[in-house]
Amino acid sequence: MRNSFLAVVGVFSSIVLGFWIVDRPAHTSAAHFDAENAPVPMILSAGTDLRIRLNDSISQGSKPGDALQGVVADGIVMNSQVFIPANARASIKVTNIHDHRGSDLADVTLELNELSSPNAHLQMHALPIKTTLKRLSDMDVLAKGIAGMVGGALGAASSASLGQNPGVGAAAGVDGLTSEAEIPQQEQTVLLFKTTEPIDLTRIIW
Repeated sequence: MRNSFLAVVGVFSSIVLGFWIVDRPAHTSAAHFDAENAPVPMILSAGTDLRIRLNDSISQGSKPGDALQGVVADGIVMNSQVFIPANARASIKVTNIHDHRGSDLADVTLELNELSSPNAHLQMHALPIKTTLKRLSDMDVLAKGIAGMVGGALGAASSASLGQNPGVGAAAGVDGLTSEAEIPQQEQTVLLFKTTEPIDLTRIIW
């Protein structure tokens, strides 16, 4: 009787072991398949420069809290992968305005909040910058916005031409903000933002 019991236990153990051996390669293959098809990590490093071309400007009634619109002037491509496409829309918040006495110029502090496309919305973390803008009439602001959107959509301003703009250069100000080296030209205001932390773009589809 004891021998019969041991024989049954042995057969049962062999069957369980056989199922385990057969099943194990399937799990291993599935895990290997998932690893092969996982998206390649795309991390935009902290300290990356982002050049944003403004489509809007400030008006006589502009105040802190207002939003300005722009587009990415230069796309960011690394290892043949597009991290940030040129002409992605940019949302920029006005955080401070200080008017020049006796002039329609104003020192404006700006914060980059978001980049977007029809398929993506990306929250940004970047150092605020300070630049000098001209307060325009409401009609001038509207005309500038329309012209900027058309120019951005057509890619009218190339990277080479942007590099020749004397208003593009930036330097660190005494207040810790990035200040434009010169007053930007009204028809092409390009701002330089710098990211403050890594941004995961792995699953972003522009």
